[in-house]
This record gives sequence, structure tokens and C-alpha cells, in this order.
Amino acid sequence: MVPPEHFSPTLLDHPTISREHATIFWNARGAVIRCDTSKSVVAVEGRPVACGSEVDLVDGVLLQLGELTFRFRMLKEPDARLRGPKLNIHSLGVLQVLRGQETIPEKSWRTNNVRWLLARVALDWGRPVPTDLLLELFWPDLPVASSKNNLNFSLSTLRAVLRSSAHPEVDYFIRTRNTLQLHPDLLGEHDYLLLQEALMSARQLHPGAACNYWKKALQLYRGPYLDGCFMDWAQEVRQRTHADVLEGGRALLGHLHSIQDWEAIVAVAPQVLGLDACCQASSAQWMRAQIERGNPHEAFRIYETCVQNLDRELGVGPGPEVKETYDLALSRFPE
Repeated sequence: MVPPEHFSPTLLDHPTISREHATIFWNARGAVIRCDTSKSVVAVEGRPVACGSEVDLVDGVLLQLGELTFRFRMLKEPDARLRGPKLNIHSLGVLQVLRGQETIPEKSWRTNNVRWLLARVALDWGRPVPTDLLLELFWPDLPVASSKNNLNFSLSTLRAVLRSSAHPEVDYFIRTRNTLQLHPDLLGEHDYLLLQEALMSARQLHPGAACNYWKKALQLYRGPYLDGCFMDWAQEVRQRTHADVLEGGRALLGHLHSIQDWEAIVAVAPQVLGLDACCQASSAQWMRAQIERGNPHEAFRIYETCVQNLDRELGVGPGPEVKETYDLALSRFPE
């Protein structure tokens, strides 16, 4: 049996599960579950457990927490299916999938849909995704039976692609009758998730404390989400992610400008303008930083590039902020 030190807190992200829902612990009788909530369901083999009550657990019983159902297992030794290399995914830019440190080669994917299915399930990173949603996103115009066959084929292909010859028993997916998910115990890092965590942390802090998280977000954003995938759901995520990173980059530049950290602005401004070449505030802040660093020719170059981008992309000229910064450069360093 699994010894008591192997039990650890688990966060289940589901609207029907409370923050402190139930506790599974070990006593002289063996494994026990205690109900810690009166707001939602805790049940063993379909029998509700009252708040504060305890029920002994045996191997294989069904547990219900909220609307989620699990089968409780006590293992005599660690499950071999969970000893494989972790799955790592880079979805910012061109999709890259790694089994441990080994990159899955491009030629392994039989179809693009197989890759995009993995990417969509990975968006929920260890949480269940309704199969009906996947059928709707990937095969909306097919009869249900045909779309289910396509899902079965794609999942079978994915399992084969991800299977390691050193660990053939490892399955990175958990499939139930109504859901599909990546196995939480076999997940490493997902750059998209790391980016979202950085952006969320930045939003919760004042500008000075948020700087490092904004910088981390810009570093993580190596390219548009799932570049090359033109499915509607991917484009929605791509547009939202781009907008969030751009907003964070602009906020970072604004803070750096307010504290006159000219060196940091010179490093960050090109990244932000790489996301939006027509952002006049970012161009003006970069110009100002170069002026303060005694580099007038760089400030003039940034101005000319800004003018060209605005004319080409929007058909407009520079606004007051850019013009005023240009005039400042001329006043200090007449050409």
C-alpha cells in the first residue's frame, strides 16, 4: 500500500469542488476519507458522506467529489505507467513537443489535426476537456459517428507518436466516456501556461513589483501562439495572447519611463515594437531613452522608422508625443 507520506494536497479546478473539500489520510485501519464541506457532494460508492464524517477506503472504490468521479487505488508499488519522461510543450511560435529532453520530430505527426488536437488538450494542461467540445472544434460539419471515429484515430495516433520505446507502457492521456485530458502526473512545462502565470502575477501587483513578471512574459513570448494553425479556436487564443503580452509590454515601458530607467527601456522597447510596430508611445519612450543616453542618431533613426511604419500600415503621420520627442532631440543635438 502507498505509505502516508505519499499523500499530498491536490488542487482540483472544478466549480463543484470547494477549496477544502475532503481529506484522505492514513490511520491504524488504513486509508480514510473525511468530508470537509457541507456545500457540495462527497460520496463513497454512491453513499454521501456527511460533513465531518469519515469513511474507510478500500482499493477500487468509487469516490465522488462534486460532479467528478474517481476510482481510489492503493498501489503495492509505484505505477510503472507514471514513471516515464515528462511531456513538455512549446506552443508559442511553431509547436514543439518534447518527451523529457527528446524532441518529437516533425515527420512523426501523420496530420496537422493530430498536432492541433494535442495542442488544444494541452490548453487545459491536465484538466478534463469535454469530448463533445473537441468534436465541435475539429469536425463540426461531420456526422457525430464520423467525428468520433476521427477523434479515435487522432488519439490513437497521438499515443503512438508520444510512446517511448524505453517506456512503452506510459500513456500520456486519460480518457473517460465524456472527457479527454493529459495525465497530470506526466506533465512537465508548457510555455503558454508559464506565460499566463506571469501575466496573472503581474496584474495582481503594483507596477514596480510587476516588472520582473512583465519581462518574463516578453521573454517567454517567442512567437504567436500555435503559429501556422488557422483553426478558429487557435486564432482566438493567438489574438488574445498577443494582446495581453502587448498590454504588459506597454505597461512595463510606461513604468520604466516614469522611473527614468533608460537602459532598461533600450532593451525592452524593441520587443514591444516587435509586437506593434505602430505603437507611438513605445517609439517615443525609446527615442527619449536614446536622447538621455546621448545617442541622438539612434533617436532620429527610431523616428524615421516610426514615420515609415505609420504611413505604410495606417496611412497616418506621427502624433504629438513622437513629434515632441523628436523636437527634444533636435534641441539637444541639432543635426
